[in-house]
Amino acid sequence: MPMKNSSSQFVSGTHLAWRPWLVCLFLIIMTLAAYAPVRHHDFVNFDDGVYVYSNQQVQNGLTIDSIRWAFTLIKSDEVSYWHPVTWLSHMLDCQLFGVDPEWHHLSNLFFHLSNVVLLFLLLFRMTGEIWKSATVAALFALHPMNVDSVAWIAERKNLLSTTFWMLTMIAYIRYAARPSAWRYSIMMLVFALGLMAKPMLVTLPCALLLLDFWPLYRFEWFRKNWLNKKASPIAVVPAFHVTSVNRLILEKIPPLVLSFAAIQLSFISLQKNSQILNEIIQPYSLRISNALVSYLHYLWKIIWPANLAVFYPFPSDIPIWQPVAAAIALISLTSLIVIYSRQKPYLATGWFWYVGTLTPVIGIIQGGLWPQIADRWVYIPYIGIFIILAWGVPDILSRVHSKRTVLMGLSIASLMLLFTLTSSQLKHWKNTKTLFQHTLDVTQNNYYAHVALGRCFLKEDDHVQAMAHFQKALDILPYYVSAIEAIGEEYVFQKDYEKAFQYYQKAILLNPLNNQLFNKIGNLYLSTKQYDKAIKHYREAAAIDPYDPMAYNNLGAAYIFTDHIESAIQNLKKAIELKPDYAEAYYNLGLAAEKSGNADRAAIHFQKSVALNPDYAEAHNSLAKIFFQDGNLPQALQHFKQVARLSPEDAPARYNIGVIFYMRQQMAEAARNFQKALEIDPDYEKAKVALQLAIEMMEKNPE
Repeated sequence: MPMKNSSSQFVSGTHLAWRPWLVCLFLIIMTLAAYAPVRHHDFVNFDDGVYVYSNQQVQNGLTIDSIRWAFTLIKSDEVSYWHPVTWLSHMLDCQLFGVDPEWHHLSNLFFHLSNVVLLFLLLFRMTGEIWKSATVAALFALHPMNVDSVAWIAERKNLLSTTFWMLTMIAYIRYAARPSAWRYSIMMLVFALGLMAKPMLVTLPCALLLLDFWPLYRFEWFRKNWLNKKASPIAVVPAFHVTSVNRLILEKIPPLVLSFAAIQLSFISLQKNSQILNEIIQPYSLRISNALVSYLHYLWKIIWPANLAVFYPFPSDIPIWQPVAAAIALISLTSLIVIYSRQKPYLATGWFWYVGTLTPVIGIIQGGLWPQIADRWVYIPYIGIFIILAWGVPDILSRVHSKRTVLMGLSIASLMLLFTLTSSQLKHWKNTKTLFQHTLDVTQNNYYAHVALGRCFLKEDDHVQAMAHFQKALDILPYYVSAIEAIGEEYVFQKDYEKAFQYYQKAILLNPLNNQLFNKIGNLYLSTKQYDKAIKHYREAAAIDPYDPMAYNNLGAAYIFTDHIESAIQNLKKAIELKPDYAEAYYNLGLAAEKSGNADRAAIHFQKSVALNPDYAEAHNSLAKIFFQDGNLPQALQHFKQVARLSPEDAPARYNIGVIFYMRQQMAEAARNFQKALEIDPDYEKAKVALQLAIEMMEKNPE
């Protein structure tokens, strides 16, 4: 029985033309219902700051400078690989909605909805199978393993790159239906944009070759040797251009060149922060073992998606029987699929889609803090398994009585279960604390989650709980630099500088190329007035990373303390050159100018600092003092009020406001601010005297 070709499905009758659009509507409503609560979620302190709420370039929106920054290959203030299109997406959100997590979450949901609909339309266009295509899209929409990609704002790159993946495939099947240079160029352009959203798309050219095998049936030898044999039940009415294997491979060479270029650009962009070197370096034998086991682990998660977490710690060892068993299972599965793909070609496409697209993140090559597995990494690879399920289950049930009823029941039950699991998993993404508390609940020895949860307690000023989590992380992994560094920071807070030095030095020994640690040790020396040692460590930080504006800013501040004003100005200007919106560097330039006796120049720098960061209390305070000395009391009062607003426990700010009101003969306001200063600091002698004088003046001249 001939299989209906894809183009005929769209013109088979106007009375059926509404069916795919009704399916699209159903998919959208179903996905929205599952993910609607995400709009009430906060940012999470796990890369969301890097991508949005702590990134000034992104918050500036789509400006010429921010766009230039997005396309810059090596940045002074970025630790991720080159993906300018993703940066532009976040900038557009800030341009339209500001830094409101609700709208950023809704943007993520929009891209997920787009991917769901595009996946359905893509499969339907290629196969003409409306319900099987809808099943794949529904599984993709609701599987709880995809919650990370949707609920995590920092994973916009995953969603956006997948949108371009789908659009590239749609452009490709248009080309495959009627090849032309114009259609091929459109496909290449969309693919290039996708690579600039996330280099995960490097495997897409190979996925296109899989589509050529099935469902496009473009392989000429496949038709001649398999499809036309009597042993095969499949006969296909050609809907796409059929050609030789050599031609099909040649078609993939230009996109493969783009893929290799994207890989190279990623390596170059990561060199600055040495991100391609894992913080905890794992031996290759362990990486390979974990990769083999992970392929089966992900397969199990598709069937039993329980105990999902945002971070799974990389194992310290894996029993040899596990990778051996995994290798045997993978080889066996692959062999069976190759054997049966003659009659069921979707098996080969689905399986090799899964294996191939997972390869870049399977962990052989690692960067940063690499997990054992990651839910977000199967956003695209699972599509291959969904295809096998959507086409395979009906084939398995082909001889079952009332097949349609059984399939309908299985579909409804599966979707209801996935809907429930996704809704449940989504709740854990409400905020950083709920996310990492859940992570600790469902994983073991999770050193990363302990540090992340400890930092949540720090924000709540619960230093006891924070230190307990940091110490727990260190107990699990004694050489975990982030935990050692966090404990050092806690000792700085406690002003136990000796212990802080010990932990910072231990962290340096474990990670000698961490320039930020050198900055922190320098800050510690600076706070203890050991300026020469501070300068030495700041120089080391700048030597490790010549693009680090913080190191130059810190050097400039240290030189101010040692009265080396020219050196201070030179380093501060370097910091601003690397980071033009560096408010603290402008503030320090103001201090340098002030120390050299140039109050006018100092005021200019302080004003620039305030313009860049309106909540910079120290800059407001310095400006207020200059205006006060110049006799500009209104301006001085305005800036002192800003200091009091930003630092409610700043007693001198209240005292200075009181002085200005006293000079303006507004004794009641003066007395109120002197009293406020004393409430903050009962031992503030100047405020005591000033309050008494204000009271006496009020008694002499009652209103």
